[in-house]
Amino acid sequence: MCMICHEDIINKKYIHCNQCLNITTITNIVSLQELYCSDCPLLTTISNIKYLDKLYFWKCPIVIISNISRLHQLYFMDCSRLTTIPHIAGLQKLHIDNCPQLTTIPNISGLQYLHCTKADLLTTIPNISGLKYLQCRECPALTTISNIIGLHLLECVLCPVLTIIPDINHSNLRIVDCKWLRKNYHDIYSYNKRIKNIIKLQKWVRNNLRSQWAQCILELKILVTNFIKEINSSI
Repeated sequence: MCMICHEDIINKKYIHCNQCLNITTITNIVSLQELYCSDCPLLTTISNIKYLDKLYFWKCPIVIISNISRLHQLYFMDCSRLTTIPHIAGLQKLHIDNCPQLTTIPNISGLQYLHCTKADLLTTIPNISGLKYLQCRECPALTTISNIIGLHLLECVLCPVLTIIPDINHSNLRIVDCKWLRKNYHDIYSYNKRIKNIIKLQKWVRNNLRSQWAQCILELKILVTNFIKEINSSI
């Protein structure tokens, strides 16, 4: 049930608006800091929420975001009609997951973290000043990541036509299954593949050792139990 429809929300800091079929606007909630909107088909506007810090959309339509000056984290998940991201000054973290109609990400100065997965029509990541962490996964049309200076981590996974990426220290670069990058970054590609195999091997060894260790403990318990029984029977 939706809190925003059924409670006095003036002093709420957290609201989860779930399946609010009649809600079109969320505005003027003085103390609200986190807002989760999931499956709200008519929601079109969010505005004038002074202290809002985190905003989540899941299966929501195109929404106008205005007069929100302190928003730091913005999430879009399974928003099938989303075509572009609103430009929000001061935004630090942007997470996009399974938004197949998305075509544009704005150049948001000061953005530090960008995660983009399954944006089928996205072709370019702009030169975002201040960006530190960039993850692009399963973006089949992505061809270009602009020359972003100062990246701490660039991860590219399953982006088959990606050909242009920033000049970045190889220790900060992860490339997996991006076939056009294999030629120019063959060493990195091979290194990352080896790292994946090493991680798999470590997990296998850990799991097997754990199971073997559990078996040893069980056998030890049986031996101790039998030994105690023998002692008791001899007394």
